[in-house]
Amino acid sequence: MHFLDGKEIRDYKDVYGNRLTDNYLAKKVDKIFKGTLKLYKNACSYIHLSDNHFYPTISKSEEPDRKIGIQVGNFNTYSLEQKIDFTQTMTEVTKLVIIVVEQWIHEKNRLGEWYDKRKTSR
Repeated sequence: MHFLDGKEIRDYKDVYGNRLTDNYLAKKVDKIFKGTLKLYKNACSYIHLSDNHFYPTISKSEEPDRKIGIQVGNFNTYSLEQKIDFTQTMTEVTKLVIIVVEQWIHEKNRLGEWYDKRKTSR
């Protein structure tokens, strides 16, 4: 109900009292799926304002002018390598989300069967 009321997942706490922040969850999942934390940090650099947004928009002229230009609103400044990196990062994030959802469905079904057996055995 907490989540359905529009409240943030980060407001939940685990059994140890730790808030379920993105970083905390990424560290926990990294213990099961190695590389998740690195993937999380890489994906965040594209989502949150970072050097991945800033540096491709800068152009510098050579001496003697030494002028610096900044473009706003143009995504064509990203190199093919940067576009491929971003695409691969988001593909890996999507794969991980699918794995977690499949695990959740499996666990939900397992607990439902356990609950049904428990209820009928009373």
